[in-house]
Amino acid sequence: MKKLFLAPAALAVMAAMSMSAFGGTWRQGAAPNEALWWYDYDNGTYASNGWYWIDGNRDSIAECYYFDPSGWMLAGTTTPDGYTVDASGAWTVNGIVQTKYQPQNMSYDMNPAQNSDSGASHNLSTGWYQDSTGWRYYLNNRFLTSEWRKISGDRYYFDDSSYMVTGFAEIDGEYYYFESSGALKEKTFYMDGTYYVLDEDDCYIVDEVDESDWSEYRRDNDIDRKDVDSSASGSNFYSGSSDVDESDYAYQVFEIVNEERADNNRDELYWDDELAACAQERAEELVERFSHTRPDGTSCFTILKENDISYNAAGENIAYGQSGPEAVMNSWMNSSGHKANILSTKFGAIGVGCYQDGGTLYWVQLFTN
Repeated sequence: MKKLFLAPAALAVMAAMSMSAFGGTWRQGAAPNEALWWYDYDNGTYASNGWYWIDGNRDSIAECYYFDPSGWMLAGTTTPDGYTVDASGAWTVNGIVQTKYQPQNMSYDMNPAQNSDSGASHNLSTGWYQDSTGWRYYLNNRFLTSEWRKISGDRYYFDDSSYMVTGFAEIDGEYYYFESSGALKEKTFYMDGTYYVLDEDDCYIVDEVDESDWSEYRRDNDIDRKDVDSSASGSNFYSGSSDVDESDYAYQVFEIVNEERADNNRDELYWDDELAACAQERAEELVERFSHTRPDGTSCFTILKENDISYNAAGENIAYGQSGPEAVMNSWMNSSGHKANILSTKFGAIGVGCYQDGGTLYWVQLFTN
């Protein structure tokens, strides 16, 4: 589509300022007509004295333009026959650019009043088509309209104007959310401080939960982290508010540990309060010295002896800087040594500590048998 407009004269000079299209070339006028455009069919003729459908960007979707008797395209005005064209010259209705499918090497010369079915099909092939309003899908000699359709593994809905729906939408009394790509969101998701809980089968929104209430809600409703889409910016399946509840975060790590163990055919670990108290103390020590060696220079496991915890086997995982329980577990599960502790069959008990200092979270897992 054009940005400025001009007319026929000095073709050799104007060639360097041309824009290509099927069956012809857009050309810009020479001074004093450098603000005008005309359309050269590259065969000694040019568009003039009426309406022409022209595909200027080779996407097989043409816009309609009006040319005066001298061949200059009209723009930003009302045409002699009473239609509106925008600043680029394209015919508009209520501010919407009108389009029509136009196969390569096919041209149209017609009055838009006789062809107001914007985007009308002309032996279209199956697939996606875009115009200034949005995307449509052509199938079985028609554009999908007022219906659901699964395409390439994703579910889409097309409204009564045949356009793909995006964003929040009410369909048959239920509310749904569609990605910017048009694909239906099929997992509970987070957006702008709210978790939107979806029906497991039909994916409509059944509840909206403020992030400050999320931790309690997902526990009360037994929502598995794998059923939540955490890809949205700022989302964290386990997060509640921006004020960290350290003990809550620690317990959530414990829950994820047992989910990972179940996925790997390991027995669950049990939560040990005394071990958790040791892990919490170790998390606070990490601020001073991030190491399996304590600030006093002794091994991390001396804290177990100090608290009269007996064991035959013990392990410790530490981390800092992760944003929440899922993030720290992802870090540990992507490290062979930490993962080995988490999945070890030698351990039967676990305690987890979480400590926040200056906005940074410090994490500790202690395992014993």
